[in-house]
Amino acid sequence: MTDDTLAKAKTNTEDAVSTRSSQIINNTPSRYFGNWEIVLSVLTNAKKKLRLRILDTVFLQSENSRSPVSNWYFTSKNGELVKRTGVSNITLHHVYDRFCRLALTGPNASGPRIVAVGYSDNNLQKNRITLTAEQFQRDAKSQKASLAFNCSVLQCFISPSLGNGNFFQGVYSCTDMPLVSPHDKQEKKREVVIYAIEDFITMSERSNRSAGNDVTLSQVKGDDSALIKWVQKEIEVVIMKIIHELERVTIQSSIAENKVSTLSANFVLDGQKNLWLINTFKV
Repeated sequence: MTDDTLAKAKTNTEDAVSTRSSQIINNTPSRYFGNWEIVLSVLTNAKKKLRLRILDTVFLQSENSRSPVSNWYFTSKNGELVKRTGVSNITLHHVYDRFCRLALTGPNASGPRIVAVGYSDNNLQKNRITLTAEQFQRDAKSQKASLAFNCSVLQCFISPSLGNGNFFQGVYSCTDMPLVSPHDKQEKKREVVIYAIEDFITMSERSNRSAGNDVTLSQVKGDDSALIKWVQKEIEVVIMKIIHELERVTIQSSIAENKVSTLSANFVLDGQKNLWLINTFKV
């Protein structure tokens, strides 16, 4: 097979994958937006590239596949959310090198050399594990990601800022406003409540916590009130940006269920006061 034939075959394959992804996205009711990979697919297919700071997120596939990586999402140097191309040529060593460059800087350069967090499901809700640089390098040699890590998603580890309240969870809700008259147009009430939490918690972990453990960001007391206000505003902007894109897709697809009623998003604040989006999920 000639180089031109190989290149043409590769292009046809990539076009087919792109078309199939668009069909899946454009026929996805909003109830499926609890899947983080689907949400990332929607966001990276926005008409205009979105400025979102997310943790590098790598979705893994079975050891029988040509590459252990199925999808890789990250924030570019321009601050835009992008999907890495050419993943068929990506190895776990590429992931290892990138994660080490990002994770082993600043406050995380000393102490436990954690570079990655792994999850056993694509929604980042189950069985979290942490990987040091040494563990990642050793396990990556097998190139069998699902066996080496026992997980289906890897995220780059970003060391949180020192002190409590380094993680935040924004909870979005959209509810019908009471009608004054039966002839009135139905209005929606959109609200984002933000909680300060000491550690990243999954949906299942949140359901096991008592309501008294939750502290809204407006209740947080501290000397840096300007930072708290900035975090609150930034989280609200990011969540509404995501909601806008998700609803745009469902409206364009003529799906009756075109409003996202609930969505939660987890964030981490690093030592340089950068706010990173970890994931979103339905509640």
